[in-house]
Amino acid sequence: MNNARARQYYLSIKQYCKALLLDVTLKNGNSEQLEKMELDMLSLLKPQSFSGSKSSEVKYMKQFEDMCLLISSKNLSGDPEKMTMLKFMNAWEHVKAMIKPKK
Repeated sequence: MNNARARQYYLSIKQYCKALLLDVTLKNGNSEQLEKMELDMLSLLKPQSFSGSKSSEVKYMKQFEDMCLLISSKNLSGDPEKMTMLKFMNAWEHVKAMIKPKK
């Protein structure tokens, strides 16, 4: 998603949340307006494939494996696949800091 499209999407989410909160608190019955806003937000998203070799799931699994290899290569606290989420994310942040070019 490009920056302008992302900004539009997040602005739509913000407007939708405000309208939803007003609808819940004031019981306005703005369900038609909320549905229209939901459809507008969905139109901003590009559909993702969840099956096949180029699916989102396969892509994320490959990225996870790449991250595990990087963490393992830096000899950080054992097997990345057996780490808790917090340990894994801390190790990943540490690897990113090590790789980041120094100015």
